[in-house]
Amino acid sequence: MIISSTEEKSTYILEECDCTANTQKKYETVMCLGNGYLGMRSAFCEEIPEQTRLTLIAGLYDKQPHEEEELIPLPDVTPLSIAVEGEKISPLHKNSSEYSRSLNVRSGLLTYQYRYSPKDMEGDLLVKHSRFVSMAQKNLAMFETDIVSEGDFELELVSSINARITVNGTQHTFEEERTVLDNDLLWYGGRAAIAGTQFRVGSKMRIYVNGAEQEGIQRYSTERRIVSSTVRIKLSKGDELRIIRYATYYTANDIDWTGRDEDIVERTDSVCQKNFEYLLLESEKEWDSLWRTCDISVESDDASENLKLRLAMYHMMIMCPWQDDRVSIAAKGLTGMGYAGHVFWDCEIFNLPFFSYTNPMAARNLCIYRYRTLDGARRKARKYGYVGAMYPWESASVSGDEQSPEFKNYSPDNTPRRVTCGDIEQHVVCDVAYGVYSYGQVTGDRGFMKKYGLEILFETAAFWLSRLEYNEQKDRYEIRQVTGPDEYKEYVDNDVFTNYAVAWNLRTALDEIDRLRTEDTEAFNAFDKRLGLANLADGIGKKLPRLYLPTANDDGLIPQNDTYLTLKRIDISKYKNSGINRLIYRDYSLREIGGLMVSKQADLIQLFSLMPDLFPSDIIRKNFDFYEDKCIHDSSLSLSAFATVAARLGETDIAHGLFKGALDTDFGEHSTLCNEGIHAANCGGIWQTAVFGFAGIGVFEETLRIEPHIPLAWRNIAVRLSWRGCELQITLDNKNVTVESLNGKEIYVFVSGKEIRVNDRTTVTY
Repeated sequence: MIISSTEEKSTYILEECDCTANTQKKYETVMCLGNGYLGMRSAFCEEIPEQTRLTLIAGLYDKQPHEEEELIPLPDVTPLSIAVEGEKISPLHKNSSEYSRSLNVRSGLLTYQYRYSPKDMEGDLLVKHSRFVSMAQKNLAMFETDIVSEGDFELELVSSINARITVNGTQHTFEEERTVLDNDLLWYGGRAAIAGTQFRVGSKMRIYVNGAEQEGIQRYSTERRIVSSTVRIKLSKGDELRIIRYATYYTANDIDWTGRDEDIVERTDSVCQKNFEYLLLESEKEWDSLWRTCDISVESDDASENLKLRLAMYHMMIMCPWQDDRVSIAAKGLTGMGYAGHVFWDCEIFNLPFFSYTNPMAARNLCIYRYRTLDGARRKARKYGYVGAMYPWESASVSGDEQSPEFKNYSPDNTPRRVTCGDIEQHVVCDVAYGVYSYGQVTGDRGFMKKYGLEILFETAAFWLSRLEYNEQKDRYEIRQVTGPDEYKEYVDNDVFTNYAVAWNLRTALDEIDRLRTEDTEAFNAFDKRLGLANLADGIGKKLPRLYLPTANDDGLIPQNDTYLTLKRIDISKYKNSGINRLIYRDYSLREIGGLMVSKQADLIQLFSLMPDLFPSDIIRKNFDFYEDKCIHDSSLSLSAFATVAARLGETDIAHGLFKGALDTDFGEHSTLCNEGIHAANCGGIWQTAVFGFAGIGVFEETLRIEPHIPLAWRNIAVRLSWRGCELQITLDNKNVTVESLNGKEIYVFVSGKEIRVNDRTTVTY
């Protein structure tokens, strides 16, 4: 990775100048293109072994018999085979040199280029590719290839739509048609094998030599699951060849799907009349609008930190289904098939806050997705003998049904192993409620809460009320046999994160019931009739005061669960400092790890991150030190949570080191952890550390709070965000906080405990 010296390049443009087989999958992921509807890995156009070409549409799932739903890879429009005098070329060809590739996260434009020197021939070819997935037109991807000839050569170009795409050998689509329509439009139609969802893919290639369009030179062919266009062309020294390719994707899940191929063809033909520059500018304007609402500028000696932070934000923007409340953000976004495209607690806890503070409408849609899946959560609760809503550990389509498998075959003898996630990682129920309620706090969207959010809050509370177990001997309610965020500890009793999150869920539901009784009798009566609010309130009033909440022992330590502090201690430095993910599995089985005082990530630190006012700072500090010493950080969710808590404690050097580790999880020069897809939650965690940790932004008694803890290596940080309709620019250095209302709306803000009124631009020394 090369970081350029200019401000724009160093903080908005990621460059790669050394392409190898070891790094190509990483950069396919990190330089992935998308717009929230369409995601496209940045594999090369040319044929290269082992690359992973993948195009995904948000929410387009299929389900094979006896398996779980997973995203469907759609036909690939990326291929452009280039042969020079009969030999196929590529950036990795032995005769290629001067390679470079860059992604501009400000505009969503990917480019790569190289020089090809034909053997035993005079002159070279300079090849440059550019592409983008339009942020202005969700169905559109654009490709441009420019070739400058420094000699006399004959080229053969083959552009295709390739539907020979599988997921680990599973073909999820049936072919319905492949053909070439009028105006040189390659056309492919199919449907999901089981779900039956139809899709249509169109691709058109336009050829220019020295600015003049070459018409009537394409020859077409079709074979099983492929439709192609071939062009043979002779170039003389000094000639410039330009190839523009248009690609459109439509599915029956689209809100504007009419079911008529003629409509899609008409739309595709219309966009093909516009030039590459016009469509890029159209997309760049949308990107500019998005960045104006969320950009973060960090001034420091290491420009790569700001670039990596913006890469994390870029990835959240390309994975967000901006206009569709029927889908959500998967654990790998739309960059890879990891976790089958399923939605976890990652979305509400790590990704949703970014959108709540920067694009409330997008956040609202993510919350409505959970409302749409509420019936599935209710079905799951009934299946396990509970009431209310038990959200699945893994979600996919709006059916809301659990997608975590009950069994998987891990061993050579095909012995099935029980998968417990869907049964006992129940904290996801609180996480959904917490995320949805936090959206309401940040935006002040009371209309949403009454229509959608409160029902989620009440039904999750009802689940927990039925889930609590009474310990007669200790006269208290407990939560037994769960797995918390630390997945190295399965089937534990009284996981600290889960118990406190449940207490929050119940307490907040009770507060909202009382608020409805006081402020909106009509709404209370309607909820009471459907959900039994009066009975729910009575139940919470009886059980919540006796819910066991672990507190600090004589040493000031809060037990992660009932047995954690009694487990065997081992030296974890070997695993923590190796840089190899899950190295501990080479020495211990998961069951053995369960008996060791070692964590994948610490539940308690995640709790501190979400609820910073639960405990006094001295207790937080003591437990931070204790649990960080036991944590391997084998989860990509871990480093950012620890960094955020460390920053709030004023341990800015420690926080900064952890933050850099989170940045490097996906974006480090030598990282390969993202080969199969980005860590979406880590992207959100990076943003949270910068905003909630270093800038110290949060909510205190319905008011925005700012408690800065800027790293010594940073001179300042400027954050764009939205708070209850007020668009803010917050700039912080080691002495001053400047808060500016960009739309003139007046708000009150606490800065280091002091309340200030902001209606224009206010600076406070702290």
